[in-house]
Amino acid sequence: KRALSQDAAARAAARERQKAIDDQEARKAAEARRHQAMGARRLQGTHAAHKDRLEELEQVRENRFQHDAQRVLQLKGSIDGIKGKLQSSNEARRKKQHQVKADREARKQQMLNDGQNPYEVWRREEMDAEKERQQTKLKALNEMRSEKLLEQLMTEERTYKKKR
Repeated sequence: KRALSQDAAARAAARERQKAIDDQEARKAAEARRHQAMGARRLQGTHAAHKDRLEELEQVRENRFQHDAQRVLQLKGSIDGIKGKLQSSNEARRKKQHQVKADREARKQQMLNDGQNPYEVWRREEMDAEKERQQTKLKALNEMRSEKLLEQLMTEERTYKKKR
């Protein structure tokens, strides 16, 4: 009998301990859920602020991308325009050179028909042109020197008048 009552008492104590443990775990779980909910509410505001910030950053990035794309398109248009101008000027120069070459060949043939040496004539013309360039350069240099001398005389005259 005693063993049965001790056994019943032990079982009751074990149930009591198990109930206390279960109650403790339930209380801890409820407390954890409550704190987790509080944390989620606290982070909700932070997440909203981060989301807004990320949207702003995405908008800035998109604007920058659009701006850069526009600049690249402008650059491409500018490059294409310059290429067009360059090609047209090259074509004009090529045509002019071709015309000069054709004129020179015709002139050479005419000189040969007249019994002249075209290379000698052209060399003489080049020397005359060079002499003319040298004379023009010398005149410009002399004119510049005389202007400089005149300017120097005028400054000396001004300083002389100031001293008097």
